[in-house]
Amino acid sequence: MAIKIGRWDCSQCGFKGNLGPEKSCEKCGAPRPQNVKFYLADDSEIVKNTSKIQEAKSGADWVCSFCSGHNKAIDNICKTCGNDRDVLDGDKSLEEKIHLYNQKQEKKKPKKKRTKKKRTKKKRTKKKRTQVKLGKGTKKVLIGLVSFFILFAILAQFSSDIEVTATGFKWERSIEIEENTKIIKDGWEIPKDGKEIESYKAIHHHKQLEDGTETRTRTIQKQVGTEKVKIGEKDLGNGYFEDIYEEKPVYEDIEETYTATKYKKIPVYKTKYKYSVFEWKDAGTLNAKDNKKPAYWPGKDKLADKNKFRVKNKEAKYFLIVKGDDETYTEEIKFELWEEIKMGDVLIAEKSSIFGTFYGLKLNN
Repeated sequence: MAIKIGRWDCSQCGFKGNLGPEKSCEKCGAPRPQNVKFYLADDSEIVKNTSKIQEAKSGADWVCSFCSGHNKAIDNICKTCGNDRDVLDGDKSLEEKIHLYNQKQEKKKPKKKRTKKKRTKKKRTKKKRTQVKLGKGTKKVLIGLVSFFILFAILAQFSSDIEVTATGFKWERSIEIEENTKIIKDGWEIPKDGKEIESYKAIHHHKQLEDGTETRTRTIQKQVGTEKVKIGEKDLGNGYFEDIYEEKPVYEDIEETYTATKYKKIPVYKTKYKYSVFEWKDAGTLNAKDNKKPAYWPGKDKLADKNKFRVKNKEAKYFLIVKGDDETYTEEIKFELWEEIKMGDVLIAEKSSIFGTFYGLKLNN
């Protein structure tokens, strides 16, 4: 497994890219941070020197709890202050970390420290809003229009009762009808109200029967070996990184022959029938209208034969014509009122007191 030298950044002077195994900053000489974070640079080369490889595999560095100095795993005495290594006193090794690509922990590039820039206060210039100035004449016109509409809405609410006389009637009626029609159908069964015309044998479905065997070919994937695949890196905790590999199977597409069972389709016959049956079908719309009473429904003679025709839907409208103040008005009303009112009856209606607009009859609907 390949070994690479990592890097670390100085927290004192900000120098970036110190070699991982180095215990002090190349630029300012400050000691390696106690909580140092190692990383791999893009141009990290594989270590080939035998002694360096042994150093990398010797174990993680440890940090002296007394002076915070960094020492190699093989050191039993702190190189900075001379204290003996004692785990119970807190002389702990740096953490070894595994970064796996398939867990989205791929090698990360070192984050560049942002140099704080002095913020220069910018004078905020107030943007002048462009205002459309209206002339005195235009303002007066707009105010006048608004006032007119408000006044119109108020005046329109004033109404008064007037007497009107029934002078005519109108009505419209329509009926959607269906006709009981004889039709010819085919099927495997005859409905209760159907009448057989003829019967014959027809294919109802197919069933499969074994019909020997045959040799066929198919493509399959077969393992032909294994290969080492790099899946991540291990931070050894001493400034070095080691590539992590995994044995993965290698497959190839291979064609093989096999024996398969052949089948043949056998038709299954059943008796099928041609028959006649009566079904209700749309037969159009019947319409009627007039300007006199009584109102009637169209198609009375046709609908008398209930076995032949039936009503699917009915619609009707009724209108009353009234006269008042030398004006004639037509209004749709309910059938019960329309039937009750007679020619010449005097009724009460509502009309605008100001504009003379006819608002309609005041009927107890």
